[in-house]
Amino acid sequence: MEIAQTVDDFARDGFLVLRRFAPADEAVEILNEAVALTRRAATGASIAPAFVQPEANLADREPAQPEDAVAKIFRLHRLEPFRSFATASRLTDVVA
Repeated sequence: MEIAQTVDDFARDGFLVLRRFAPADEAVEILNEAVALTRRAATGASIAPAFVQPEANLADREPAQPEDAVAKIFRLHRLEPFRSFATASRLTDVVA
């Protein structure tokens, strides 16, 4: 990855797309755990230290699945597998 081009892309667009940045199996694991957390939270169970913020503009609808009504999940970086992803050198080397 060309760092100078990455910096220029971010300055121009305000975001980065790093294709094939994470292995597919790791991405699937992260997605599955995020879905599991939202479903646990929807039952009233604690997912501390994380917490779910529902999507406000969907408050009047009943979602097919709990994850369909989520805006954000905060503090994921404190839980696995999110912590390992967030602290991996392949990520920190890009954002440092």
